Amino acid sequence: MQYIIATHGRLALGYVDTIRLVTQVEGLHAVCAYMEDSEFPEDMERLLNSFAPGEPVIVFTDLLGGSVTQKIMELWAGREQFQVFAGVNLPFVIETILSGSMPSRESMEDMLERSREQMVWVNGLLGCG
Repeated sequence: MQYIIATHGRLALGYVDTIRLVTQVEGLHAVCAYMEDSEFPEDMERLLNSFAPGEPVIVFTDLLGGSVTQKIMELWAGREQFQVFAGVNLPFVIETILSGSMPSRESMEDMLERSREQMVWVNGLLGCG
């Protein structure tokens, strides 16, 4: 299983650094698009092509309508064992990775709902907003 976090700027590196603090996952990759030292989408295409044919790949991106997500879907849309999640948060990425397998439709929907629950306005929750 391969996991890719692809974002505008260096957000992907921050996610990868944090995930490596709390997991021992292998096959975790960061793709930082539109940086001076990057060649997106070429870097992404090279990474995807380095995986074995049919190997499961899960890609997490920052923005649903963003150019990173759009380009990834152009590169690999329709391939088997390939899932893309956009607009992700850290709890969702960690839970998906810790599941250790390509999630079923039902488990994906459950994980998405739990990740939405992680987004709260803490001041309002505590009544001090």
